[in-house]
Amino acid sequence: MKKVFMNICSFLVTIAIISMAAVTALNFREIYYIDVYRLDIPEMSGYTEQEIIENYNYLIDYNTSFDDKEFKLPSMKFSREGKIHFEEVRNIFHSLYYIMGIGLLAFIAIIYEAFKGRTKPLKNVLKMLIILPVIVAIPMMVAFDKVFVLFHKIMFRNDYWIFDPVLDPVINILPEEFFYHEALLIVSLTVIMWIALLIAYRIFSDRVEKQS
Repeated sequence: MKKVFMNICSFLVTIAIISMAAVTALNFREIYYIDVYRLDIPEMSGYTEQEIIENYNYLIDYNTSFDDKEFKLPSMKFSREGKIHFEEVRNIFHSLYYIMGIGLLAFIAIIYEAFKGRTKPLKNVLKMLIILPVIVAIPMMVAFDKVFVLFHKIMFRNDYWIFDPVLDPVINILPEEFFYHEALLIVSLTVIMWIALLIAYRIFSDRVEKQS
C-alpha cells in the first residue's frame, strides 16, 4: 500500500514541477517584451507598443489573479466567445496552482523517505520528469503548429480558442511564434529543475552508501 502511495506521490511531484515551469514561464513577461520587438508585433497588429504591453499585462494579471473580476481588456474589443476562452484559460492556471500545492505535500513525503534512506520515489520523479518533456519536445520541434492545435483540442471542449481577428483583435498581438518561445522556456525550466533534483538524489544516495 505504501509503495502505491509513494508512486502516486512521484507522479504528483512530476506534474507539479511541470505546472511550476508553466506558471513561471507565464509570469516571465520579459520574453514577450523581447518578442514585441523581435517579431515586430506593432507592425503586425496595428497597435502601438504601449497598447500591446498594456493589454498583454492585463492578460497575465487576469490569468494569475484569484480575484473574481470580470474580463475586460483595457483598449481592445472582444467577443463573448473570446471572453469565455480567457476565463477557461484562467481556470486552467488556477488548477496549476492547486496542483503545485498538492505536489508540494507529495514532495515533502518523498524527501522524508529520502532522509530515511529510501530514494526510489525521488528516482521515479527523475525518470518521469525527463520522459514527459522529451515526449512533448520532440513533436514540438518538428511541427509546433500541429502540437499547438492538438493541445487546444485536448484542453478545451469548444473551439472558442480559434479567434476571429475582427471580433477578437487580441489574437494579433499573440503570434504563434511567441507561444513557441513560451513552450521552449517551459521545457528549459523543467530540465533545470530536473538537474536540481538529480543533484539532490545523488546527495541522498551518497548519504545512504556512507551509512551502509
